[in-house]
Amino acid sequence: NGGIAVNVVADRCSFQWDIRNIPKVKIRKVIADFERHCQHRTEELRKKFPGAKIETRDVHPLVPPLDTPDHLPVVELIKQLTGNDTTTTVAYAAEAGQFANAGFQTVICGPGSIEQAHRADEFISVIQLEKGLEFMERLVHACIKTDRSEPL
Repeated sequence: NGGIAVNVVADRCSFQWDIRNIPKVKIRKVIADFERHCQHRTEELRKKFPGAKIETRDVHPLVPPLDTPDHLPVVELIKQLTGNDTTTTVAYAAEAGQFANAGFQTVICGPGSIEQAHRADEFISVIQLEKGLEFMERLVHACIKTDRSEPL
């Protein structure tokens, strides 16, 4: 965003950016690299425009990535309850990383598809919702039957 009209040189401009990193990409390093780049560009710009400055600020809190090892009990439990023996890594944000950072074994699973999410006509089919409910019932029963001294 910048300026008051397309035919007027803007006195300022701004943009927002977002990164949804996978666990191997260290978000703090990406941000530090970007800020270093902005500092370098500011130094170059000030040679022609002494008042030039680039400011960066966080608009939203960082969302930590989730990297649950396949060998953890929670992964085995979910595989057993879903009948799906595969796991995958996704590049979207969820609160799961915050739970993992707090010490909980954490996975992301649920009904629907990311292809149908976050758009004007997003939806989860009734069949997927029913499967999700059945999964939650199996999960509750598995937790009741299992004598655990520690939560997953």
